[in-house]
Amino acid sequence: MQDAKYSDLEMSYMIETAFLGCALKKIVLMNAGENKKLILGGLKKVASFNSFLNQGLALNGLTQLGNLNGKKFEQLNIREQAHFKNCEMRVEIITSQMPEETKEKVISLHNYINK
Repeated sequence: MQDAKYSDLEMSYMIETAFLGCALKKIVLMNAGENKKLILGGLKKVASFNSFLNQGLALNGLTQLGNLNGKKFEQLNIREQAHFKNCEMRVEIITSQMPEETKEKVISLHNYINK
């Protein structure tokens, strides 16, 4: 099983990649009930962006955007914040109707892998 979260350095690289406009792998979601989505692919990416936007991750180790090292999202100027918020993220939502038994197995497997 993989670690559930990137290190701060790995998260910083992910944020730098987004700032630079490089293509990131898509996030894959599955309908898991009324108004609920299950992240099947891209959990670390979602966690990285959440850590930067909402939990005070200070960027470090950036090589292309060294001027952002040591900065948290709220310390960026308005232009930098807007640039980051406008980064494109590809998201695929699996909406096909699958048998309830299959859906339960997928959710169970996902929960086991992401303990």
